[in-house]
Amino acid sequence: MAIVECSHSPTIRRVSPLSRFGHAATVKENEIFFFGGSSFDEDDEHITYHGDFFKLAVHGCKMYWMRMLLDGHAPPKRAEHSICLHNNQLYVYGGKNDPSAEYCLPGLYVYDIGYQKWEYLYTSGMAPSTLGHTMSCIDDMLYVLGGYVKGEISNQLYMLHVKQLIWTKLTTCGSISARYNHRAAVISDAIYIFGGCAGKDIWLNDLHILDTSTLTWYQPRVHGPQPPPRAYHTMLADRNKVIIKIIHFRFAVLYTSEQGIIANIANEVLILADTTAEYLYIYGGASNSAPHKRITFNDLHQYNTVTHEWTALFTMPTPINCFSLAAGIIQNKIDNVLDVLQVSDW
Repeated sequence: MAIVECSHSPTIRRVSPLSRFGHAATVKENEIFFFGGSSFDEDDEHITYHGDFFKLAVHGCKMYWMRMLLDGHAPPKRAEHSICLHNNQLYVYGGKNDPSAEYCLPGLYVYDIGYQKWEYLYTSGMAPSTLGHTMSCIDDMLYVLGGYVKGEISNQLYMLHVKQLIWTKLTTCGSISARYNHRAAVISDAIYIFGGCAGKDIWLNDLHILDTSTLTWYQPRVHGPQPPPRAYHTMLADRNKVIIKIIHFRFAVLYTSEQGIIANIANEVLILADTTAEYLYIYGGASNSAPHKRITFNDLHQYNTVTHEWTALFTMPTPINCFSLAAGIIQNKIDNVLDVLQVSDW
């Protein structure tokens, strides 16, 4: 496998985002959309929440930033929220703008990529209020799972029909243990859930699958070395696509073969999935090596959704403890080549 490293400054230097964590991002074709996030001051004592909105166009090793106008009714500043792409629209839900928040910010917002306009959606029914949940999109449905609210960890599953705008608290056959800061990926009609936290210093490495057509949970009997327990990791579903990871808005672009490869990330990550995928990839995240001693991971694991086999692809020295990561899939294909692009601050 060839590895090519290069430094690159975008040809068009439009306003680029400040370093941050807890932002949310999603991919549409060769464009990545970012919203919100938070950052600390130089003394790491005070936190600032952001409500800015950016687009990054990716063309091979060329990247073009654009700060998007907040036309319409845009979401307020927030971090640790969820974002999903459905057709030509971006849905933003949850998050917080207060470090001591006990439940997520209310309201569902949608951005129409074609009209370039935000809208607040008036929904009915019982909406989730959890922090640290996952949100996944299948057909016309948004599924929100888990998280915590007022210190209570949840395993509840909620669904929103994006056309009817009705929230429903679902009853499933079987269940998953309560958790937060887990990760999810979508393959066909199934939502795959891995890891997360089940309480203070309780880290998980179990894999569960929700069949949304029957609302049935099941836990596959897996083979091979499982990833160590973790939360705040990246989870992607992929076959032959380009995977992009973002750390503090430095970039790595990774072209994967069917065996798949990803590089460097840790902690807070967004979930993106390709619904024709056959593999799941787990990368990075955080856990405790001892009580109150946080460690971050720099390893990549592959899960075959057909054979249910885990494979450890690589483990590298532990990176610095960095937050603010996002991972996504760009719909290009280059077999058996790994391209890494590192962009310095500008």
